[in-house]
Amino acid sequence: MEDRQQRIFLAILMSLGIWMAFNYFFFPPVEKKIVQKPQSPQTQDEVQSKPDEIKIVNDAKIEPIKNSTPNQINPQDIKNII
Repeated sequence: MEDRQQRIFLAILMSLGIWMAFNYFFFPPVEKKIVQKPQSPQTQDEVQSKPDEIKIVNDAKIEPIKNSTPNQINPQDIKNII
């Protein structure tokens, strides 16, 4: 019995290795090319004007979460179900 288990394990392991090698050589992994946008040099005027363009609004009201007590479980209901 152990001989069969060793052979099937070896067969599965070898088939997995062959499959991985086949995929690696015939379908190589595609390298993603990173395209960087050209950065234009910023002048002092552009750097100073950026904070004026960004406006943060903190008018949102956050309501506190009310903790509700869970419903009481009646033990007799559980006994009726079981």
